[in-house]
Amino acid sequence: MNETIALCRGLVPKGGLLIHLVRTGSHAYGTNTPQSDSDYRGIFLPAPSDLLGLHHCRHVEQKDPDVVLKGLDEFVRLALLANPNILEQLFIDDENFLGEEGYFALFREHRKLFLSQLARRTYTGYAWGQLQKMQAGHTRDLGAKRKELIERFGFDTKNCSHVFRLIMQGRHLLETGELRVRLGPAEVAQLKSIRSGELFKTLSEARYAAEQEIRKIESVKSPLPEEPDRERIEALVVATQRDWVRER
Repeated sequence: MNETIALCRGLVPKGGLLIHLVRTGSHAYGTNTPQSDSDYRGIFLPAPSDLLGLHHCRHVEQKDPDVVLKGLDEFVRLALLANPNILEQLFIDDENFLGEEGYFALFREHRKLFLSQLARRTYTGYAWGQLQKMQAGHTRDLGAKRKELIERFGFDTKNCSHVFRLIMQGRHLLETGELRVRLGPAEVAQLKSIRSGELFKTLSEARYAAEQEIRKIESVKSPLPEEPDRERIEALVVATQRDWVRER
């Protein structure tokens, strides 16, 4: 793991600082198998000269291992829009939390400021998107393993499991006001049965079940505010970047 952290630090643009790093994907959800790859997501502060100048890099990524790093301002912008892949980085469990610098501590402490009913639109939107991708015939740009799933089952069962994982997380978030990344044992078992092709035998059966569950999310009552607390979050961003520039 230390090698992975060192690798991610090395991907940060020159003069910048990696301030938050987590392992995401199936390991974070609890659905991983011995064959599962590890995905890493991080946040960095760019060099002060980049932050104040014209060449601010906001996104860095590489494959094998799969690493995506975002500048703090880009991360916050997407989190305010309730992007599911971004929000989960704030709520990752301890096992998959790989560390952070003090600059990000306040964001984790006040992470609930980012939660809002905008999640209703984003979680259902992502689920609908994955639902479209799982259909037979959508094999362009897919890897060999995903094509094999479509050929074997008639639809992409991995995408199907993503649909229901988003449904589970989105519904729990809206109903309770709590974002839960790691799923419970029963939910993990259900997702694995979807992925293995055991639960749904046909595309139409999977589609029908998913559509019914997505529509339930669209109408669920929620204790969450309509919008995130943008003012307080922006104050955190300003204070953090100001301290970073001063201390450098």
